Amino acid sequence: MARRLRPPKLPGIVGAPRPPKHNQTNRNNRESRQREKMLDQSKANFFRYECEDILKNSGVAPEVQSALIQTMWAKGSRDSVVEARVFLNDKVKEKVVDAQTQARLLNAMDRYTTWR
Repeated sequence: MARRLRPPKLPGIVGAPRPPKHNQTNRNNRESRQREKMLDQSKANFFRYECEDILKNSGVAPEVQSALIQTMWAKGSRDSVVEARVFLNDKVKEKVVDAQTQARLLNAMDRYTTWR
């Protein structure tokens, strides 16, 4: 059976505490545990297929649909859902997506969101 290796005590000082482990200081820091809403990576294909269905029934150009879905997924799963919403709002301002399609995409985004 393997032994757990302990860091050596400081030489010459009796009863001196051990130096903290590399993760111990981060565990106690509140900033290291900030959670954000992000897209659930285990449901990536379901999200993409649903967005494809929404965009096929809307007036969005077919050559833009794939790029729009991929960018929403990338921003929502890596940064946060807020970033994906901002991106979608920018596309509405650019008149790429209409308001009704935006509402349906935001609804789908909310359904595939989890805290990470």
